[in-house]
Amino acid sequence: MVSIAFNLQKSNRINFEKIYYYLILFLAFASPLSKALNSFNIILLSLVWLIEGDFRRKFKMIKSSNLLLCLMAFLILITISLTYSNLELSLGYFKKYCYLLLIIVIATSVKKEWIGSIITAFLCGMLITEIYALSPLVFDFESSIKTSKIDAQFFNPTMLSIQYSIFLAFCAIIIIEKIFNIKKLNYKTILMFMFLCTTLLNLFLSYSRTGQLIFFVLLIFWTIYRFKINYKAIIALAIALILIFVLAFNYVDNFKKVVKKTENEIALLKKGNFNSSNGIRIALNILSIEVIKDNPFFGVGLGDYEEEYKKLLKKDEFAYMSNIRGFIEKNSPHNQYTFIAMQVGLIGLMVFLLIIYECFRALRRIENEEQRTVFLFFILTFLIAFLTDNQLTGQTTRTLFIIFIGVFSVVSINHKDEKH
Repeated sequence: MVSIAFNLQKSNRINFEKIYYYLILFLAFASPLSKALNSFNIILLSLVWLIEGDFRRKFKMIKSSNLLLCLMAFLILITISLTYSNLELSLGYFKKYCYLLLIIVIATSVKKEWIGSIITAFLCGMLITEIYALSPLVFDFESSIKTSKIDAQFFNPTMLSIQYSIFLAFCAIIIIEKIFNIKKLNYKTILMFMFLCTTLLNLFLSYSRTGQLIFFVLLIFWTIYRFKINYKAIIALAIALILIFVLAFNYVDNFKKVVKKTENEIALLKKGNFNSSNGIRIALNILSIEVIKDNPFFGVGLGDYEEEYKKLLKKDEFAYMSNIRGFIEKNSPHNQYTFIAMQVGLIGLMVFLLIIYECFRALRRIENEEQRTVFLFFILTFLIAFLTDNQLTGQTTRTLFIIFIGVFSVVSINHKDEKH
C-alpha cells in the first residue's frame, strides 16, 4: 500500500504540461516527415492523456466548446451507422474516423501560447523534407527537372508525393503571410523567400493537380483578404499568377505534363468518354448523388456504398460507365462531402459542416493576427481539398487536419473556470 501511494504521489509530480508541449511540437514537426513517427506520436500522446486523468476538467472543457461538441456528435453518428452497416466493409472506415478523437486530446492539452511554436515546428518539418526531396537538383539541376529524375510517385516519402501537395499549398501561404508581416528587409526576408522558392518548386514538380489548384485559389483569397478590392493588388496578383504558371510550364516538365493531361481529359469528357482521372471522379460523384437520393437522411453505412454502386451500374441509364465499371466498384467518390453524405446521410453531412462553421466562429477569438490568418487559410485549404478526395481517410492529410483543428480548438474552449 505504501508503495502504491508513493507511486501515485510520484505521478502527481510529473509535469504533464511540459510533456504535452514537446509531444505536440514533435507531432507537428514530424507530420510531413514520417507516417511511422506520426502513428507513434499519436499513440504516445493518447497514452499520456489517459495516464494524466483529470477527466472531470477535460469533460468540462469539451462541454464549453461548440466545436468539440459538434465533433462528438459527428463521431456518435459514425458509431450509430455501424448498426446498419456491413461490419466487414465498415470497420476500416470506423477506425479511421476514430482518429479524430485526437482533436479532443490535443484541444484539452494544448495552450494558446504554444500555437506560434507549433506552426514553426510544422514549417521546420516541411523545410527538411523539401530539401531532401530536392537534393538531386543540387547535383544535376537542369536534367533533373527536364527528364523528371525527381519523380512524384505514390510511395515516394518526400514532398513530391501526391499526398503531400496539400501540405505544400498550405505551407506556401503561411510563408507568404510571414513575409508580408516582416516590417523591413533583412536576412529573415531572404531566408523566408528562399523557403518559399523550395516550396513552390516542390509543388510544381509534383504530378498532383490538387495542391497546385489549392495554391492558386488560396493566393487569390489571400490577396483579397490582405488588400481588399485594390486595383494595384489585383494587377500584381494577375502578374504573379501568370509568371508562376509560365515559369512552371516552361521549366518544370512534370507541371507541363499535368496541364497537357488535363487538356486531354477535358477533350475526352466532351466526347462523353469518362475513362480518365477526372472522368472517373465525375462518374463516381454522379453515382454517389444517386445513392444519397435513395438514402437521404442516414446514408447507407460506412462501407456499403460499394454494393450500392454495383446495383446502380446494372441499370441501363448508367451503361455509358461500363468501360470504367471495374474501377468504380472498388473506389469511393473522391469527395469528402459526398462521401460523408453517402455514409451517414445529409444529417451527418450537416453536423460535419457545423464543425467547419464552428472553426470559422473560433477565428474571432484568436488574438494574434498572423495566427488567425494561418487558421483561416488552413480551413480554406481543406474546404477545397475535401472537394477532390476523402482527406479524412488518408493518413497524411488526416494527421494534418487533426493537428491544426486540435491546436486551434483551444480558442473555442471557455477557460473561465478551468486551470490548465
